[in-house]
Amino acid sequence: MSANMTDSSTGGISMSVLKVIACISMLIDHITLCFIPQITAAGEPSVLYLLGRCLGRPSFIIFSFALVEAFYHTRNRKKHLLLLLIFAFISEAPFDYMRCGQIFGIYMLKQNVLFTFSIAFAAIWLLDYVHSRCFEKIKAEYYFYSVIIIVTACVLAFLIRSDYTVIGVMCVLIFYFTRYDRKATIIAMIIWSIGAVFLNYDIEPFGLIALWPILWLYNGKRGRSPKMFFYIFFPAHFLILTAFMLWLY
Repeated sequence: MSANMTDSSTGGISMSVLKVIACISMLIDHITLCFIPQITAAGEPSVLYLLGRCLGRPSFIIFSFALVEAFYHTRNRKKHLLLLLIFAFISEAPFDYMRCGQIFGIYMLKQNVLFTFSIAFAAIWLLDYVHSRCFEKIKAEYYFYSVIIIVTACVLAFLIRSDYTVIGVMCVLIFYFTRYDRKATIIAMIIWSIGAVFLNYDIEPFGLIALWPILWLYNGKRGRSPKMFFYIFFPAHFLILTAFMLWLY
Protein backbone atom coordinates (compact mmCIF):
# COMPACT_ATOMS: atom_id res chain seq x y z
CA MET A 1 0.00 0.00 0.00
CA SER A 2 1.27 3.44 -0.88
CA ALA A 3 2.81 5.41 1.92
CA ASN A 4 1.57 8.64 0.38
CA MET A 5 -2.10 8.41 1.34
CA THR A 6 -2.54 11.84 2.87
CA ASP A 7 -2.96 15.02 0.89
CA SER A 8 -0.08 17.30 1.78
CA SER A 9 -1.76 20.38 0.33
CA THR A 10 -4.74 20.20 2.68
CA GLY A 11 -3.26 18.25 5.57
CA GLY A 12 -5.27 15.71 7.47
CA ILE A 13 -5.76 12.11 6.44
CA SER A 14 -7.42 10.56 3.42
CA MET A 15 -10.17 7.97 3.23
CA SER A 16 -7.56 5.31 2.49
CA VAL A 17 -5.82 6.10 5.78
CA LEU A 18 -9.13 5.98 7.63
CA LYS A 19 -9.85 2.56 6.14
CA VAL A 20 -6.39 1.29 7.09
CA ILE A 21 -7.08 2.39 10.67
CA ALA A 22 -10.43 0.56 10.51
CA CYS A 23 -8.78 -2.59 9.14
CA ILE A 24 -6.16 -2.59 11.91
CA SER A 25 -8.88 -2.06 14.51
CA MET A 26 -10.99 -4.89 13.08
CA LEU A 27 -7.97 -7.21 12.88
CA ILE A 28 -7.13 -6.59 16.55
CA ASP A 29 -10.75 -7.29 17.45
CA HIS A 30 -10.90 -10.56 15.54
CA ILE A 31 -7.48 -11.78 16.72
CA THR A 32 -8.68 -11.16 20.26
CA LEU A 33 -11.93 -12.99 19.56
CA CYS A 34 -10.13 -16.01 18.09
CA PHE A 35 -7.11 -16.45 20.34
CA ILE A 36 -7.55 -14.70 23.69
CA PRO A 37 -9.82 -16.38 26.27
CA GLN A 38 -12.50 -14.25 27.88
CA ILE A 39 -11.76 -15.82 31.26
CA THR A 40 -8.27 -16.27 32.72
CA ALA A 41 -6.96 -19.48 34.30
CA ALA A 42 -7.82 -17.94 37.67
CA GLY A 43 -11.46 -17.68 36.61
CA GLU A 44 -11.42 -13.89 36.29
CA PRO A 45 -12.42 -11.77 33.26
CA SER A 46 -9.43 -11.24 30.99
CA VAL A 47 -8.26 -7.63 30.85
CA LEU A 48 -6.34 -8.40 27.64
CA TYR A 49 -9.51 -9.74 26.02
CA LEU A 50 -11.51 -6.68 27.03
CA LEU A 51 -8.75 -4.36 25.80
CA GLY A 52 -8.59 -6.08 22.41
CA ARG A 53 -12.35 -5.93 21.95
CA CYS A 54 -12.44 -2.26 22.92
CA LEU A 55 -9.67 -1.45 20.43
CA GLY A 56 -11.80 -3.13 17.78
CA ARG A 57 -14.84 -0.91 18.31
CA PRO A 58 -13.79 2.04 16.10
CA SER A 59 -13.66 -0.14 12.98
CA PHE A 60 -17.41 -0.41 12.46
CA ILE A 61 -17.99 3.31 12.92
CA ILE A 62 -15.22 4.21 10.46
CA PHE A 63 -16.48 1.75 7.86
CA SER A 64 -20.04 3.11 8.31
CA PHE A 65 -18.76 6.61 7.62
CA ALA A 66 -16.74 5.34 4.64
CA LEU A 67 -19.84 3.69 3.20
CA VAL A 68 -21.71 7.00 3.14
CA GLU A 69 -18.74 8.78 1.57
CA ALA A 70 -18.50 6.02 -1.04
CA PHE A 71 -22.19 6.52 -1.83
CA TYR A 72 -21.54 10.15 -2.72
CA HIS A 73 -18.21 9.68 -4.50
CA THR A 74 -18.56 6.39 -6.37
CA ARG A 75 -19.09 6.58 -10.12
CA ASN A 76 -21.28 3.49 -10.14
CA ARG A 77 -23.57 2.88 -7.15
CA LYS A 78 -25.00 -0.29 -8.65
CA LYS A 79 -21.52 -1.79 -8.98
CA HIS A 80 -20.63 -0.73 -5.43
CA LEU A 81 -23.71 -2.45 -4.00
CA LEU A 82 -23.07 -5.54 -6.12
CA LEU A 83 -19.48 -5.77 -4.84
CA LEU A 84 -20.69 -5.47 -1.25
CA LEU A 85 -23.09 -8.36 -1.79
CA ILE A 86 -20.54 -10.53 -3.63
CA PHE A 87 -17.95 -10.15 -0.88
CA ALA A 88 -20.62 -10.62 1.77
CA PHE A 89 -21.36 -14.08 0.35
CA ILE A 90 -17.65 -14.87 -0.15
CA SER A 91 -16.93 -13.92 3.46
CA GLU A 92 -19.78 -15.85 5.05
CA ALA A 93 -18.21 -19.33 5.32
CA PRO A 94 -14.89 -18.17 6.88
CA PHE A 95 -16.87 -15.76 9.11
CA ASP A 96 -19.00 -18.65 10.40
CA TYR A 97 -15.94 -20.80 11.04
CA MET A 98 -14.09 -18.02 12.82
CA ARG A 99 -17.03 -17.37 15.13
CA CYS A 100 -18.15 -20.92 15.96
CA GLY A 101 -15.56 -23.34 14.54
CA GLN A 102 -18.02 -24.71 11.97
CA ILE A 103 -18.97 -23.67 8.48
CA PHE A 104 -22.45 -25.13 8.79
CA GLY A 105 -22.99 -24.54 12.49
CA ILE A 106 -25.37 -22.52 14.60
CA TYR A 107 -23.62 -19.31 13.52
CA MET A 108 -25.11 -19.75 10.06
CA LEU A 109 -28.09 -18.02 11.68
CA LYS A 110 -26.03 -14.83 11.88
CA GLN A 111 -24.58 -13.09 8.82
CA ASN A 112 -21.40 -11.03 8.48
CA VAL A 113 -21.37 -7.25 8.57
CA LEU A 114 -21.11 -6.81 4.80
CA PHE A 115 -24.76 -7.85 4.62
CA THR A 116 -25.54 -5.02 7.06
CA PHE A 117 -23.61 -2.59 4.90
CA SER A 118 -25.39 -3.84 1.77
CA ILE A 119 -28.79 -3.21 3.37
CA ALA A 120 -27.69 0.21 4.63
CA PHE A 121 -26.27 1.21 1.22
CA ALA A 122 -29.52 0.23 -0.50
CA ALA A 123 -31.45 2.20 2.12
CA ILE A 124 -29.52 5.45 1.65
CA TRP A 125 -29.77 5.02 -2.12
CA LEU A 126 -33.56 4.82 -1.82
CA LEU A 127 -33.63 7.71 0.65
CA ASP A 128 -31.59 9.84 -1.74
CA TYR A 129 -33.94 8.98 -4.60
CA VAL A 130 -37.03 9.84 -2.54
CA HIS A 131 -35.41 13.09 -1.41
CA SER A 132 -34.67 14.14 -4.99
CA ARG A 133 -38.23 13.35 -6.11
CA CYS A 134 -40.34 14.45 -3.15
CA PHE A 135 -38.59 16.81 -0.76
CA GLU A 136 -39.02 20.07 -2.62
CA LYS A 137 -42.59 19.22 -3.66
CA ILE A 138 -44.30 17.33 -0.83
CA LYS A 139 -42.20 17.13 2.34
CA ALA A 140 -44.82 15.04 4.17
CA GLU A 141 -44.56 12.42 1.44
CA TYR A 142 -40.77 12.45 1.73
CA TYR A 143 -40.91 11.85 5.48
CA PHE A 144 -43.52 9.12 5.06
CA TYR A 145 -41.46 7.17 2.53
CA SER A 146 -38.27 7.78 4.50
CA VAL A 147 -39.76 6.17 7.60
CA ILE A 148 -40.88 3.16 5.55
CA ILE A 149 -37.39 2.76 4.04
CA ILE A 150 -35.64 3.05 7.41
CA VAL A 151 -37.99 0.65 9.17
CA THR A 152 -37.77 -1.86 6.31
CA ALA A 153 -33.96 -1.76 6.33
CA CYS A 154 -33.83 -2.26 10.10
CA VAL A 155 -36.36 -5.11 10.02
CA LEU A 156 -34.46 -6.83 7.18
CA ALA A 157 -31.16 -6.60 9.07
CA PHE A 158 -32.88 -7.99 12.15
CA LEU A 159 -34.55 -10.85 10.28
CA ILE A 160 -31.39 -12.07 8.57
CA ARG A 161 -29.43 -11.40 11.80
CA SER A 162 -26.65 -9.56 10.04
CA ASP A 163 -23.82 -8.39 12.29
CA TYR A 164 -24.79 -5.28 14.30
CA THR A 165 -28.35 -5.69 12.92
CA VAL A 166 -30.50 -2.61 13.66
CA ILE A 167 -27.79 -0.50 15.29
CA GLY A 168 -25.54 -1.19 12.31
CA VAL A 169 -28.05 0.18 9.84
CA MET A 170 -28.76 3.15 12.12
CA CYS A 171 -25.06 4.02 12.39
CA VAL A 172 -24.79 4.35 8.60
CA LEU A 173 -28.02 6.36 8.48
CA ILE A 174 -26.71 8.76 11.11
CA PHE A 175 -23.69 9.59 8.95
CA TYR A 176 -26.00 9.97 5.95
CA PHE A 177 -28.46 12.36 7.62
CA THR A 178 -25.87 14.41 9.54
CA ARG A 179 -23.22 14.56 6.82
CA TYR A 180 -23.04 18.37 6.82
CA ASP A 181 -23.50 18.94 10.56
CA ARG A 182 -20.63 17.95 12.85
CA LYS A 183 -22.50 18.78 16.05
CA ALA A 184 -25.52 16.71 14.98
CA THR A 185 -23.21 13.79 14.17
CA ILE A 186 -21.67 13.87 17.63
CA ILE A 187 -25.03 14.09 19.43
CA ALA A 188 -26.60 11.37 17.28
CA MET A 189 -23.63 9.02 17.74
CA ILE A 190 -23.66 9.49 21.53
CA ILE A 191 -27.36 8.58 21.53
CA TRP A 192 -26.55 5.65 19.22
CA SER A 193 -23.89 4.35 21.61
CA ILE A 194 -26.27 4.56 24.57
CA GLY A 195 -28.87 2.64 22.57
CA ALA A 196 -26.23 0.05 21.68
CA VAL A 197 -25.51 -0.53 25.38
CA PHE A 198 -29.21 -1.10 26.04
CA LEU A 199 -29.20 -3.69 23.23
CA ASN A 200 -26.30 -5.53 24.93
CA TYR A 201 -23.53 -4.07 22.77
CA ASP A 202 -21.87 -3.05 26.01
CA ILE A 203 -18.51 -1.85 24.74
CA GLU A 204 -19.66 0.02 21.60
CA PRO A 205 -19.22 3.46 23.26
CA PHE A 206 -15.45 2.88 23.05
CA GLY A 207 -15.86 3.16 19.28
CA LEU A 208 -16.76 6.83 19.58
CA ILE A 209 -13.03 7.61 19.55
CA ALA A 210 -13.38 7.07 15.78
CA LEU A 211 -15.23 10.38 15.54
CA TRP A 212 -11.96 12.22 16.09
CA PRO A 213 -10.27 11.15 12.82
CA ILE A 214 -13.61 11.18 10.99
CA LEU A 215 -14.72 14.68 11.97
CA TRP A 216 -11.44 16.49 12.58
CA LEU A 217 -8.72 14.76 10.57
CA TYR A 218 -10.39 13.49 7.40
CA ASN A 219 -9.52 15.81 4.50
CA GLY A 220 -12.18 14.66 2.04
CA LYS A 221 -9.61 13.02 -0.26
CA ARG A 222 -9.80 9.43 -1.45
CA GLY A 223 -6.08 8.74 -1.07
CA ARG A 224 -4.15 5.92 -2.69
CA SER A 225 -4.64 2.20 -2.17
CA PRO A 226 -4.51 -0.90 -4.36
CA LYS A 227 -7.76 -1.43 -6.23
CA MET A 228 -10.16 -3.77 -4.37
CA PHE A 229 -7.80 -4.03 -1.38
CA PHE A 230 -10.44 -3.20 1.22
CA TYR A 231 -13.00 -5.55 -0.34
CA ILE A 232 -10.48 -8.40 -0.40
CA PHE A 233 -9.19 -7.71 3.10
CA PHE A 234 -12.47 -8.71 4.71
CA PRO A 235 -12.68 -12.37 3.57
CA ALA A 236 -8.87 -12.67 3.40
CA HIS A 237 -8.30 -11.90 7.07
CA PHE A 238 -11.10 -14.33 7.99
CA LEU A 239 -9.40 -17.06 5.98
CA ILE A 240 -5.98 -16.36 7.52
CA LEU A 241 -7.34 -16.35 11.06
CA THR A 242 -9.29 -19.54 10.33
CA ALA A 243 -6.09 -21.22 9.02
CA PHE A 244 -4.24 -20.26 12.22
CA MET A 245 -7.13 -21.60 14.32
CA LEU A 246 -7.01 -24.94 12.47
CA TRP A 247 -3.21 -25.09 12.93
CA LEU A 248 -3.31 -24.25 16.64
CA TYR A 249 -6.39 -26.17 17.68
